[in-house]
Amino acid sequence: MKAAIYLLLLGGCVATAPGATDEGGGQARQARGRVANFVYTSMPEGVENPVSVMTGKDIVQLTLSKRAASDPVKIPADGILRLVRKMDNPQDPAKPAFVTLAQAQIPETVTKALVILTPLPKPKDGRVFHSQVQDLAAFTGGDYLYLNLTNVNVGVE
Repeated sequence: MKAAIYLLLLGGCVATAPGATDEGGGQARQARGRVANFVYTSMPEGVENPVSVMTGKDIVQLTLSKRAASDPVKIPADGILRLVRKMDNPQDPAKPAFVTLAQAQIPETVTKALVILTPLPKPKDGRVFHSQVQDLAAFTGGDYLYLNLTNVNVGVE
């Protein structure tokens, strides 16, 4: 009986998870294969939100949040995800140039990743974020993932 109640509650949590359904038609909006979600701890000055994420040669617009993980982004074959900013290209105005704000290397063994972006104290080479990759598939029973969902800053000692 306890197991049935536990499964029912777990199913309800999965069904109401952010990004589980698309508001338009109720269709699931999931990237297939290896995916990554983003979250940031603080937004550096001058960085716009939503950001552009480069996956291979494709550019995806993504809204970042402190309080919840972003929509999933497909991880390319090389495993490199970049947050980029579009810049004018003086050599070829028809083809824009991109400056890398952050870069994350996702290992081949990771199928579902969370990329945590923290601002660098001193930006260098155009990069303003340090990225840390967490393997979400490695979280099993007994482990937990905590994101601060309150509107106030929380200090952890």
